Amino acid sequence: MTLEIPGIVRFERDAHGLPRFVITNAFAEAHVYLLGAQVSRFQPLSEDPVLWLSPLASFEEGKAIRGGVPLCWPWFGPHASRADFPAHGFARTRVWQPVEALPLPDGRTRLCLGLSDDEQTRALWPHAFTLTLTVTVGATLELDLTTTNTGDAAFTFTDALHTYLSVGDLRTSRVVGLDGAPFIHSTRKHRGVQSGPIAFDGSEVNHIHVPNRETVHLVDPARGRRIEIAKSGSLATVVWNPGEAGGSAMKDVGVHWNEFVCVEAATCADASIQLAPGAAHTTSQTLRVVRD
Repeated sequence: MTLEIPGIVRFERDAHGLPRFVITNAFAEAHVYLLGAQVSRFQPLSEDPVLWLSPLASFEEGKAIRGGVPLCWPWFGPHASRADFPAHGFARTRVWQPVEALPLPDGRTRLCLGLSDDEQTRALWPHAFTLTLTVTVGATLELDLTTTNTGDAAFTFTDALHTYLSVGDLRTSRVVGLDGAPFIHSTRKHRGVQSGPIAFDGSEVNHIHVPNRETVHLVDPARGRRIEIAKSGSLATVVWNPGEAGGSAMKDVGVHWNEFVCVEAATCADASIQLAPGAAHTTSQTLRVVRD
């Protein structure tokens, strides 16, 4: 099932042979891969791309693509007890299935992809589930990640929409809206409270702000715009850039570390989500370009 809509939704294989959907409507263009249900491109008309995709990214089955919006699920970061398990879970490296493509009355386009448990996922995480990612493309990009417990026992998980946002120059960019918000440094494990905007000076920023439900903005003076990141169903906001040294050590980032910052709707660190049998939870995020 390819779910193509003539002139709006096209199913194709990219230059590396990976299957993806290309959505083009009156508002924007977007690319969505079956690998990881990963949105790799969102570009409103007459705008620079909102999402950053690394020019050094590898496009291989079983590996997450560096950039766009990888999905972290059912755990965030390294596994709590198994160093040999994949970082950030397995949802971002699995091939998802097309579920539905719809043209909406207002001209936006909606695409749904799904993932369910199987023998391989249960070897890593012994629970029955269905995941659905709903991507709505218009002047904004709306992402809704819904987890449903299809088993007969409760389970606990964490998640993140690991969004790479493109900037003209990271050193002049700021994330605003988190002043006074407590955070955990994800790699150094220290705690602090944010004072003023988050600035970027070439050192690593790796903050999990929890609890946090607020809308934040990425201010990008080099492009004369702000990106609004609104969310629901999320108890944490993650802000990450590896910095110059960290980025240079990553083969799929390298000298391009200064071109992006991740701002993510998440529930992780001190927070997690508990689902009873038959229950569902949706983590949502909306990206909007604002011209001042």
